[in-house]
Amino acid sequence: LNSKMPKHLQTTTLFHELVHVKQYELDGLYMSHKLMMFKGERHEGPSYWWYPWEIEARGMEEALLQEWLTHKKKKKN
Repeated sequence: LNSKMPKHLQTTTLFHELVHVKQYELDGLYMSHKLMMFKGERHEGPSYWWYPWEIEARGMEEALLQEWLTHKKKKKN
């Protein structure tokens, strides 16, 4: 994370990367220069934005952010 980034972007990035941690631990995400695996399937090609682990992480980052903001707001009240 870059401390010069806006807090919202820092938090969103953190949630995105935490989804990848979950994927490594629970979904078999594995990447090397020769092989990429996710949920038991091999993936190839330069389609970074369409890899299923990136699609999931981008979707979950916003959902987790909204959940965190809701929790934070309730905690203040």
